[in-house]
Amino acid sequence: MRQLINYLVKVYNLKELALKVRDSRTRRIIPTASVILSWIFGFIFRIPSTEELGRLLDKPRFQKLVGSRHISADVLARVISRIINPESLRGILHAIIRRAWENKCWLAGSWAGWMVIAIDGTELFSSTKRHCPACSKRCIKGQSQYYHRALLAKIVGEVPLPLDFELINSGEGEKTAALRLVLRLAHTFKFKRVILIVDAGFHSPELMKLIAKVGWYWILPLKNEDLLLSRAIKAHFDAYKSPPKSFKGKAGKRHLYVTYRDAQYLPFWENLDQPVRILSFNETNVQTGETLENLEFVTNIPMEVMGAPTLWKCAHKRWDIENQGFHMLKHTWNLTHSYVHHPCAIYALIACMLIAYSLLILFVERRTRRYSDKPLRSVSLDLLSDLLYASSPFTLDSS
Repeated sequence: MRQLINYLVKVYNLKELALKVRDSRTRRIIPTASVILSWIFGFIFRIPSTEELGRLLDKPRFQKLVGSRHISADVLARVISRIINPESLRGILHAIIRRAWENKCWLAGSWAGWMVIAIDGTELFSSTKRHCPACSKRCIKGQSQYYHRALLAKIVGEVPLPLDFELINSGEGEKTAALRLVLRLAHTFKFKRVILIVDAGFHSPELMKLIAKVGWYWILPLKNEDLLLSRAIKAHFDAYKSPPKSFKGKAGKRHLYVTYRDAQYLPFWENLDQPVRILSFNETNVQTGETLENLEFVTNIPMEVMGAPTLWKCAHKRWDIENQGFHMLKHTWNLTHSYVHHPCAIYALIACMLIAYSLLILFVERRTRRYSDKPLRSVSLDLLSDLLYASSPFTLDSS
């Protein structure tokens, strides 16, 4: 635990970053920074509810760590709902990513010399009773259900950190929120050699043009539901009688024999004023002989920049956002639990959760080898035990 504290103080200046957050209380007996730090450390320790975090804050050692006493569950909820500059919490996440970049975390890119970023959407939580003005609404079996959705942008490959998030407002789609997210990513991070992998639901000419405008490449997978696009691809390859090529690859633990067709400089959408490249892959499991589903991708990456086998591997990396992103956040950090159901609180708590997740990943992968073979949930338990039972308390005021 002391090694983690030194890392947060010396490398990321966590307390100074937390001091930039303000709330609308007129009498701040309990500092806002202490509440923010309570949430961040609560997520590092994987505390499953606001009430349990409030009970943990009764411990003198936790109070010394966050720099304040008498922080109850009610105070945690009230303060996080009154943050007047929630963008400052997003700024903390961005500052952590930039510092990791300055410290050469991705000196050779995140994968094969490229900065590969995946964007996907997920539903956070839903309820038939609890709701707020920012909730989206749907009807299931005659009953109204309220829910929140968000997009997540995450680095794929080495040190897979979340870069940013975007809440999907009531009445708008993922594509609209994705435009805001991509613009902010391009403005905030000056990455070079970027490939953005988006989900099949984002096939929008406006989004593809925006990604290309900021100087990035994009890869768009097509689903079976995209029948018109899939038929257009098949018709093209049939018309030109393009002979398939093949290679051997590996996806997870499966060894695959892959045949593919590849064509470049084709018009694809009427509103997309740039030619694209289309690829069709057919995978066969080498061990079982089973023929797997046909995969189709559209991209603006030229053939001379990336060959089809490498692009296939890169496109398969998109699943990292499901396996190491949403799966980890939902099942380990309780992303689907509504700690405080308030528009400002939802925004702030997602930011705090991503901050905690990023700091823990960076600590495990960049600073210590002690936990290299342990799952993150075990690391969180060890750190909490060390906090509560170490010979001396910990504080962020000094190293």
